[in-house]
Amino acid sequence: MEQAAHSLKGSVGNFGANRAYEAAYQIEKLGKEGKMGDAVVALMKPEMEFGTLTTEMKNVPEEMKNESSDS
Repeated sequence: MEQAAHSLKGSVGNFGANRAYEAAYQIEKLGKEGKMGDAVVALMKPEMEFGTLTTEMKNVPEEMKNESSDS
């Protein structure tokens, strides 16, 4: 769990997705501390944040199109 969360944290960090990064960090921290039971609840947060990130990323092409047509 710790390694998977660490990888995920790095990936979302590349997008500047701070809330998703922090959520993955919390999972990584629980893994380091061996608190696997607490991870079940903590996993809900990244799931929500990644849903938000996915929605935002899907909007990027349309936003880019609008910006280029405004020029």
